[in-house]
Amino acid sequence: MEPKRRPESIVPTKRLADDIKTTLDGYNEHQLQSITAFYQQRLDEAIQEFVQDVASWLFRKKEISMDELQKVRDLAEKGQRSDASQHLFTLMFHGGAGSLRALWEMFAEIQDTKPKLSKILREVVDKGSDLLNDATGKVARVEIPECLADIQKQHKHNLCRKLEKLSIDKYIEGVKPGDVSVDDQYTELVISSAREQKHVKHELVERGKEHENLQKICMSSELERIRSDQLFGSSFGQRKTSGTSVVTGIPGIGKTTLVQKIVYDWARGKLYPQFHFVFHFKFRDIKDPEKRTSLNEMLLDSYPYLQEHLGNLWKEPETVLFTFDGLDEFKGNISFSEEIRNTGTDCLYPDSPGNVSDIVRCLVQRKLLRGCSVLLTSRPSDLKSLRRDQTNLWAEILGFFSDNIKDYFKRYFRNSEMADEAFEYLKHNDVLYTMCCNPFYCSILCSTLDPLLKHGKTNPSLPGTITITQLYSNYMAGLLQRSGGDIEEKCDVLLKLGQIAFEGIRSKRVVFDDEHFLRRDLKPSHFTSILMMEILEKDDSAQHNVHAFSHLTLQEFVAALAIFIKLDPINLLGILTESQHCRDGRFNIFLRFLVGLSSDSSTKYLEAVIGEFPKVVINKVTDWLRYEVEASMRTPEKQSKLLNTLYLLFESNNTEMMKKLFQSNIKVDFENLRLSPMDCIVLATVLGPCDHIEDLNLNSCFVQEEGIQRLAPILHKCKHLRLKNNKLGHAGVIQLCAALNKNQKQCIIQTMELDNNNLTADC
Repeated sequence: MEPKRRPESIVPTKRLADDIKTTLDGYNEHQLQSITAFYQQRLDEAIQEFVQDVASWLFRKKEISMDELQKVRDLAEKGQRSDASQHLFTLMFHGGAGSLRALWEMFAEIQDTKPKLSKILREVVDKGSDLLNDATGKVARVEIPECLADIQKQHKHNLCRKLEKLSIDKYIEGVKPGDVSVDDQYTELVISSAREQKHVKHELVERGKEHENLQKICMSSELERIRSDQLFGSSFGQRKTSGTSVVTGIPGIGKTTLVQKIVYDWARGKLYPQFHFVFHFKFRDIKDPEKRTSLNEMLLDSYPYLQEHLGNLWKEPETVLFTFDGLDEFKGNISFSEEIRNTGTDCLYPDSPGNVSDIVRCLVQRKLLRGCSVLLTSRPSDLKSLRRDQTNLWAEILGFFSDNIKDYFKRYFRNSEMADEAFEYLKHNDVLYTMCCNPFYCSILCSTLDPLLKHGKTNPSLPGTITITQLYSNYMAGLLQRSGGDIEEKCDVLLKLGQIAFEGIRSKRVVFDDEHFLRRDLKPSHFTSILMMEILEKDDSAQHNVHAFSHLTLQEFVAALAIFIKLDPINLLGILTESQHCRDGRFNIFLRFLVGLSSDSSTKYLEAVIGEFPKVVINKVTDWLRYEVEASMRTPEKQSKLLNTLYLLFESNNTEMMKKLFQSNIKVDFENLRLSPMDCIVLATVLGPCDHIEDLNLNSCFVQEEGIQRLAPILHKCKHLRLKNNKLGHAGVIQLCAALNKNQKQCIIQTMELDNNNLTADC
């Protein structure tokens, strides 16, 4: 179902200025200050890019002096735009109601070309009589009843104990994995108002591929940055305090860590004091989704000390927050659509029987404990049945930007020189830099670089272009080297873990109990305990002794790795065929790892630890890949399939195959298929060994300046180069000219199309 648009879309832009003036005229000075303070952080970020223009306008209206104008200009010119904007707001608050009205009227005059500002003003008008209630309600607090004060202290102490440590893959002297505090390791994430996503690709690389564009959009256009303390009770929400807030993001982007930090900070009294109780649940812990239970039973299973207090807890639902982390890891099915109802019944009371799907659905739909709040996290693709107008707030984690990556490195290495060296290495590797917006990749990269940096051999040890298979192989090699044990033992454990992992991918399972391990005769040992501590999480809050790979991609990698340890080549062909023809994408990344592990450059460090991979398996995978690439090239109209196949070829790192497959008269047509920077890296890499490209059609692919930079190594090899409608602009053309001039003697271009690229007279 197409999500309903928010009411903001009904306010015509032309009359917005009049509506703002009419709305604010009805409020006195104190009320106007409350409303401005309520929106201040969002307004502050919205005007930072043009804060000097705002100050100049206020100076002309005699709302600020020349000295005050000059201070704003000085701060902005020094790059301190946030400070400049905040200073301007301080001046307006000191100026009283007249200054604040002038500020809002100025916003209304200029909002037509300022998407963030326009969105805020539309919300102000749309809220109507609720505006003041929301603004003043933000600071309203309800004192906790005396009968719940002691149990709240016990509950907070329990959460602090459970959540104070972060489970990470860290190996430094004196620090064991999992012994790092949340405060020491947590790096602030970039959370934004969510985008409308028209196309959902495999989520492992989706954000990494679009990240640079998202960064520019987020900082200068319509996306607004949301802090973790603004998911409830802020101007971003449709309701002043309660309701469901949804946080989406791809695997590894930091959803679980964010929720852990939020609950931990609440328990320490640092966040969301309006909530008397916060109850934390993980969908991955729910072993039997069809089991009949109730909200009361769910709560007592995790927090048995609340037995005598449930009645008092539910008297004030607006003071209760439930966090449900990882909907995409739930083995059951929850449909939030009224048109497509679950097979269960509505749970209208805390003791109403139903399965977990019923209980969560009714909490989100405000049928159960109306007035409570819910924080729900998931991959975007698992929320199709939940409309945004059913929620209080819908946000998206974009991951890390450049400054966040630097901060993460400093926290990880705890040595500024090592952190700086690692970041410099990262900057010179296009693939890794693009991928490291994902915190999980940052963790793996740091774990891979850590021992290399300590021995002073960063660049010689790692190749110039690292695929995700190389990254995971290096990570696994380092992990195995630190774990001890002989090769035979390591291979046996990896084989059995891989078989469990593959069956999990096939059946969409991410949680495994002891029975799964017993079936594979996987017995505890020194090696398994270290390995499981590093790449498997055992969650203490689970009701049963369950295990889960700390990230889905680790499960996919171990599943692929097991195939190279021991497998009948006949079965291998069946697995390749099954993986390629599965339409829901569950095997996509597993398949990339499987192909990547056939490359010597990807596995030489890993093979040094566990022994050489069987040549018969490598040859089977290589032959299959060659056939798939040739078949995709024969059907160029299936552009997405071709691009996915080129990703496999890229992952193989097989330069010899690339050269043979693309010897001459190659025609590649991706017209109208949006290509990200990562897509361009893949295209440049697989076509790089080719000497002559007959026709490269990238019309309307939205490659922009960043894409041209990534494609630079192959552009001069094209006889016909088509780049229409790509928003290159002046900067993009500069990049194009630089690439062609660099290879001027080898350039064979006869035709180049550059229509509709926002070219200037300087080009």
